[in-house]
This record gives sequence, structure tokens and C-alpha cells, in this order.
Amino acid sequence: MKTHSDEWFARQQARLLEPYKNTRRYNYIPAVVFVAAYFVTKDYYHGWQNLLYSFLDVSIFFRWRWEVSFIADVVFWLVALVVQIVALVFFIKTFVNVVRCKYYENVARVQAMDYLGSARVVTLTGVPGCGKTFSGGANIAIAVAASRWAKLKSDYFLQHGMVTRWKLEGNTDAIEKFAALEESYIYYAEREARYIPCLVSTIPLRDLLGRFSYVMTPEVEAQVTRVPEYSVLFKDESGLDSGASRSRDMSLAEQATYRFIRHFGDFTLINTDQRETGNAVQIRGVTDYNINLQRQETIMAPNFAWKIFQKQKNRYFRRLQEGKISREKAQYIGEKYFYREKYLETIGFRKIPYTHGGANGQGTVFDRGTYIFPRRGMADYDGRTWWKMYQAKDKPIDLATWETLLVGEDEVRVRDQDDKPKRRTA
Repeated sequence: MKTHSDEWFARQQARLLEPYKNTRRYNYIPAVVFVAAYFVTKDYYHGWQNLLYSFLDVSIFFRWRWEVSFIADVVFWLVALVVQIVALVFFIKTFVNVVRCKYYENVARVQAMDYLGSARVVTLTGVPGCGKTFSGGANIAIAVAASRWAKLKSDYFLQHGMVTRWKLEGNTDAIEKFAALEESYIYYAEREARYIPCLVSTIPLRDLLGRFSYVMTPEVEAQVTRVPEYSVLFKDESGLDSGASRSRDMSLAEQATYRFIRHFGDFTLINTDQRETGNAVQIRGVTDYNINLQRQETIMAPNFAWKIFQKQKNRYFRRLQEGKISREKAQYIGEKYFYREKYLETIGFRKIPYTHGGANGQGTVFDRGTYIFPRRGMADYDGRTWWKMYQAKDKPIDLATWETLLVGEDEVRVRDQDDKPKRRTA
């Protein structure tokens, strides 16, 4: 019985962590193949002046001989000409894709170098499924945390050489702040192999190196749990526990955390919520701007490979339903197809238009543009992170069914103040 080894699974997982490489490979290799086909089938006898020179040369009809060798040469020449034309056409198309691939990759990398500029608090808003968590968590937070970690290391090593001088000057403030910086650096450095430095998140995020983010709890905001300097705080669906309804009952410690977010640890706060006014007024008061996201779109998807794969899957499903393959073989093929689909989903980019708008309910748009991200993102997260909050998830499935196209009184219900269903009355 054929089975996949642990090494095979490890290789498949590793391939899913190379979004740029996978996209380049899918677009670059066909271009090389078509160029090679063009040169191999080039009509060198008639020279390089014109692709169709030999096709337009009617002298072949005056030299026609009813000999097997001559006819074979003509047939070979015609086939080669067709291959050459096809190769040239597809090379031009793939060359365009190569240029687009390089362009989008450059845009994505340049944007990742400075997503937020000088901003310290931003909120990504938009309807469900528009890419808030994907943009804010799987890309922006990852990139900003990397830059803050680089800043933390740089400041630590540069200031380390000044400690002796500060002691001689009696500069206790500088020494105390450096001690906090040193603790932060050591804390993250000791755990760098397993956890993402400078990233604290309300949802699990895992980068392409397999490292997880730290957990952001309510104790962090209440100043009960200390956060290392220069940390990036990512709050997904921030309105859940820091929504507008908490504007009146937020503790003084929490209020101070947001008001002095740059002073307490030079922190960066990235929120996501469905509304620009969804957060408590204390958060909106320090928000630099809201990033309103529009509909996300996949670009440069591997459509040709996807069509072939869809045919393979349909054939596999049909044979599986008809009982024509054994359970062992079904598992073997299923594992292979599972990773093949995941691999194809890493190829290409995501395009998400955005507008930067004023905070505190000021809807003025002062910037607009388009984010370009690798299609699979620079980190993993569960698209249904909040699934366990669904209160009915452990109940048996028992839905009523419709039996008529008309809605009767029994099917129309409203809720009273006790949140108990009751029938609507006239």
C-alpha cells in the first residue's frame, strides 16, 4: 500500500510557505519553455529576417517533388512553423505575466517596508470578508512587528554603549529607560526562535517561519500584565471588548493605556472592526486614521492550472462516489490533492483598495490607494477564529423545512424584552 512519508508531508508544508517563489515559478517557467520552443523550431534556412518568410516563400511549390523524403520535410517544416507561431504567441503572453508578477511583487515589498508611516494607532474597517484580518493581521502587523523588532535591537545596542557615560553624568532617567529597553530586548531575543518578536495579538498569528504571536489579554490593556517596549498590539474585532458601549465604564488604567500608548512603551495598536465608530471613544481619540477596505480581489491566479486540477478533482470525486477506488488509495490521492489545492492557492496576489479617513467620526478621506499582498499572506490565521463563540455549535442540527411558498403567522416571530421568541400579533 502506497503511503506518504513524514518527509513528504514536511516538503508539502514547506512549499506552502513560499508565496513569492511559487508565483514566480508558475509564471517564469512557461516563458522559458516557450522561448526554447521558438528557437528550436526557428527556420534557420531562410534566415532571421521574418518569422513568416518561409511561409510566404511560394518557391516550394515550384520545387515540389513527389518523394517521401521531400514530403516529410514539408510536413516537418509546417509542424515546426505552427509550433513556432504558437510558442511566440504564448511567450508574449507569459512575458507579460512575468512583468506583472515582478511589478506586483515589488509593490508588495515596498508597501511592507512602511505600511503605517508615522501612525501609531489605526483601525481597519469594512464589511465581513473584505480582508480586514488578512490585511491587518496576516500582513501589516507582521511587517510592522518586524520593523519594530529591528528598531528595538538597534536602540538596545546603540544605547548599551552609552550606559557608562550616563552613570558618570548621573542621568538616572536615561539609565532607567534603558533598563526597560534591555529587559524587552532580552525577553524577545530569548524566545525569537519560537515566537514572533514584538507582536502581541488577540488572535493566533503564525508567520512563515512557524512562529506564533504572543497573546493580548484584557490584563494587557488594564496594565496588569506588562508588555515589552516597542510591541505591536493587534486587536481583531476590537469592538467586541473595547466597543463604543465601553466608553462610559472603561477603567482609568485602560484609558491611560490608550491615551499614553506611545509613552508607556512606544507601542503600535492595530485594530479591526466593521464600523469606523465601533471602538470606544478612548480608542477613537488616539486613532491616527481609519483604513476602510473595499472588496478584495485575487489577481494573477493560476487559472490554467486550476482548470486542470478541477478536472482531476471531479474525476476523483466521481470514482470515489462510485466505489471504484479503495479506501487506502482514496486517502493517498486525497492527501496529494489536498496539498495541490493549497499550493495553487499560494500563487498570485490579493488586491485590496483602501481609503484613509479621519478618526473620531470625521469621515474625510485624505488618501486612497490599493494594497498588494501575496495571495496566501505573510502569516497564517484561522479565517474562522471566533467559531467557538457560536453558542449553538454543540447543539444537534435540527432545522425546520419549508413546505409552501407562502409564509404563515406561525413562521413570523419577534423577540420580547427577555429575548424569548413569541409570535407576532396584529
